[in-house]
Amino acid sequence: MRATAASRARADRLRERIAAVRREHSVATARAQVAGTDHPPYSHLGALGLADHFPAMVQAQDVNRHVLASLEGLLLLIEQEQARAAR
Repeated sequence: MRATAASRARADRLRERIAAVRREHSVATARAQVAGTDHPPYSHLGALGLADHFPAMVQAQDVNRHVLASLEGLLLLIEQEQARAAR
């Protein structure tokens, strides 16, 4: 199925969100190394590795909306954990 402008835009937004979560994980890791505190969970990186496959599927309109909603829920959970850890 050909990608529509809307599916490309959704894929781009998802890529940006994944990149923002990945950047925050890197920043949090650096802060933890400097402060000598616990590093952010490695499970976040595993989730992000899985998430990296979704933008292409979204663009191709080849993803189940329930699976996509689950990914968005996972990203939201990671973002919330990152916000709590940054305080």
